[in-house]
Amino acid sequence: MKIAIPTSDRVNVFPRTGRAKEFAICEIIEGSYEFVEFRKNPFQADGDSHSEEHMHKALLELLDDCNALLVQATGEHLRAELWDANFPIYKTSEVDLKEAITLFTLNMVGHKRI
Repeated sequence: MKIAIPTSDRVNVFPRTGRAKEFAICEIIEGSYEFVEFRKNPFQADGDSHSEEHMHKALLELLDDCNALLVQATGEHLRAELWDANFPIYKTSEVDLKEAITLFTLNMVGHKRI
């Protein structure tokens, strides 16, 4: 299972999912995980004005090989786009990226799906 987590410093979960600098991609296998890669969010730093819908669709394309997104929060419109695409979103209260994925890996069922 591949999980995407928004981050802007590779240390913490970034609280604004769509505005994160990049996404940490983690592979979860048999109760453990490894970071596979960090994918740059193309809309975070380009400064251009993009429609929210365009940004959300591009985000889904960026994460199309992932099985879920682990976040602190999502905006209402992004959450709706992800729901419409049947893309699972899980909420974490952890700030530390490694702690968030560790706890998710150990207790995926205990995380709240939003």
